Amino acid sequence: MYPRMLFAGTLVLAAQLSALCAEDLSEYAAIRKETHAHSQARDYPAMERSARRLCEFTRAATDTDHRRIGEAKIQLVAALIGQGRYAEAEPLLKETLTRYERELGPETVDTAAVLNTLGYLYCRMGRVREAEPLLVKGLEIREKTLGPTHFATAISLSRLADLYFLVGRLSEAEASCMRALAILEDVDEEVDRGENRARTLEILAKTQEVEGHFAEAEARYRQSLGITEKSLGSEHPALVTPLNGLAVLLEHEARYAEAEILYRRVLGIVERTFGTEHFKTAAIVNNLAHLYRVQERYDEAEPLQLRAVAIARKTLGPDHPDTAATINCLARLYAAQGRYADAEPLYHEALTLAEKIFGPEHRNLGTSCNCLAELYRAQGRNDEAERYYTRALAIREKALGPEHRDTAETLRGLGELYQAQGRTAEAEPFLQRAKAIEDKRSKPQAKPEAGQPPQSRLPN
Repeated sequence: MYPRMLFAGTLVLAAQLSALCAEDLSEYAAIRKETHAHSQARDYPAMERSARRLCEFTRAATDTDHRRIGEAKIQLVAALIGQGRYAEAEPLLKETLTRYERELGPETVDTAAVLNTLGYLYCRMGRVREAEPLLVKGLEIREKTLGPTHFATAISLSRLADLYFLVGRLSEAEASCMRALAILEDVDEEVDRGENRARTLEILAKTQEVEGHFAEAEARYRQSLGITEKSLGSEHPALVTPLNGLAVLLEHEARYAEAEILYRRVLGIVERTFGTEHFKTAAIVNNLAHLYRVQERYDEAEPLQLRAVAIARKTLGPDHPDTAATINCLARLYAAQGRYADAEPLYHEALTLAEKIFGPEHRNLGTSCNCLAELYRAQGRNDEAERYYTRALAIREKALGPEHRDTAETLRGLGELYQAQGRTAEAEPFLQRAKAIEDKRSKPQAKPEAGQPPQSRLPN
């Protein structure tokens, strides 16, 4: 959702254009300026048309400037990512990476920019294991060639922080955010109008939210919103992610009326900007359905949830983490209504996808296991419930820590399962641990849902 950040990686490329002849530079620069304007407006179809003109320009001029050829393709990639057309973007980036490594060298800032963008793309595709080495290598090159406090280094740190969040390495995510923010605080407005700082604050906020630090997370979200609204206005699509993140946080604190206002504001921005069948629209529709479900407004929730699943399957495909999230939320909706036969296969589908995408120890998998445990417990299938509670507890304790609210949820569920079976001695330590964690949290909270899309439920 943030191709503006992709441009950060190409700032170094632009500096090389001075070697071109003045006439070519003027025409190329005019098209590039037009492309950038469409990016700022999040008008990705128009951006794609301009980017394709950039690519045609380099071909028509029989261009041998590898940086300019690569830059044109990176602009096209940004436009495709903005439309969720990841499969089309990947070969363009891989071709550019091969060209840069061959013609410019494997350790140049140009190569680092492409590594960074390809890693970002893989994160959006849910291919996080492939993304990490690319992002790490890109960061290493930038630190070595540009220095540890350069703007481009901050962008790499922010991207890496997002990856760490996705895979549940929260302390590393927070540390990378803090490093990036320290750099971005001093960046001149001519280089960045605050958008990358706002984006990094959003990553830090969602990390703190998962850690259970709600007050800190809310402050970060509001700080990000303030920066973006000041720079771009109150209706700009760049507001979607921080508004959505803040709405999710408010929902977790049971501040439902406030959350609904924000969700509806975000949905209006997304539908006006991207249309009613876009994957970003699916994410917000999913969240609004979820809000209605936790309030037991099932008749309002179900059509929205079905719509979200249909859009995600169509636009993102069956193997994307956000598709798994919408499927899991539909299962939760059915389970809440006692429609267990409808919910069970959906839970297993979401669980299989989460394990395939993130591996067997990610926090999303733990929450999905907890959902299945609750489903089986509600049906009196105690052996299956115990097996999934036990697995969920092991994952959550490792991924989130022994004092996290989600860990407490599983502890209480397992304790109550034992208690209902008359296994009081086994139940007591789990219930005591759960109560100790819950007593530390005075505010009422809605249960966070399993497998909701990253960003806190919004694809980037």
